Amino acid sequence: AWAGLCETDLRLYDIANDPERFDEAESACQRAKAIDPGLYYEVGVALGKLYRFRGWYSQGEQTVRELIDSNPTEVDAYIELGNILLLQSREKEAEAYLLRAVDLNRGYWRAWEGLANLYYSKNRYPEAAAAYEMLTRLTPDMASGFASTGATYWMMGDTERAMEAYVESIRIKPSRQAYTNIGLLHYYNGDFEAAVTMQKEALTLAPDDHRIWGRLAESYRFLPGEEQASRNAYARAAELAAANLTVNEDDAVTRAMLGLYQIHLGDNGAAKTSMAQALASTPDDPEVLYFAALLEVAVGEADKAVQYIGAAYEADTDYSVFIVADPDLAQLNSHADYKKLLEKFP
Repeated sequence: AWAGLCETDLRLYDIANDPERFDEAESACQRAKAIDPGLYYEVGVALGKLYRFRGWYSQGEQTVRELIDSNPTEVDAYIELGNILLLQSREKEAEAYLLRAVDLNRGYWRAWEGLANLYYSKNRYPEAAAAYEMLTRLTPDMASGFASTGATYWMMGDTERAMEAYVESIRIKPSRQAYTNIGLLHYYNGDFEAAVTMQKEALTLAPDDHRIWGRLAESYRFLPGEEQASRNAYARAAELAAANLTVNEDDAVTRAMLGLYQIHLGDNGAAKTSMAQALASTPDDPEVLYFAALLEVAVGEADKAVQYIGAAYEADTDYSVFIVADPDLAQLNSHADYKKLLEKFP
């Protein structure tokens, strides 16, 4: 039961980015471990997830491998091991364990979800779409499956199917993921009022998610007379991102986003430090490189921005979907090297 509470709070932390949820999860997991030092598989899986969220990958891997040794047919253990290995950039091993989970129980939706998430995170979008489609067939009443399907089609450049999936997700159950991603679609389409509306809807479900506050702030930034609203949203986003980094200080994407929030708050020194730390830890991550470009645009360093955009595109060519539509990058359209980069896009 305590292990179940741990997993529930971790899921709520994953949804809402609320550090208090992580603290509650950690407390529940430690209580479970104290009651059961021999580790029932439920406790072992919960501990593995806790260590993964904390960024303690070696400890999580050891815990779950010991669990598999004693419970070789426990599907959730293979899924968790795959998730942990993926975060260590051990893609082939992770895929093997997630495929093993699917083989053990082909009707288990969590196994397909884990496999789909791996494909998505490694830019293998057609494979991700197929796995997410299987997930939605197994769980036609689960909103998050359709939301993830929408995200995958968006990365494939099929915004029509992406919007259909997001709308179906909201029809089943309104979620932070669907609302904020619809808001992003509106943002990249230049409909900033609609983007603000969707991000506000997302905040009703996840009021402590720095990502939503950041997206709200950037949408406000393009609306006349909303300068203070934008600044207030950036301030809240920065506060929450800093809190998330107390859970996992190695989260480079969150640190890069913190840098963006700080630059728009006028704290250039802190912003450049945050971004430099993010780039130092994950220099080839396309999302971090993309955020670095946006920071350079904000301070008027067009040449550096183009270099980072080029690196982001080289790391993941599917980022062309965002690059061509990003309103902040439009000011680079007259830059010679940027125009050459755009010519490479499909």
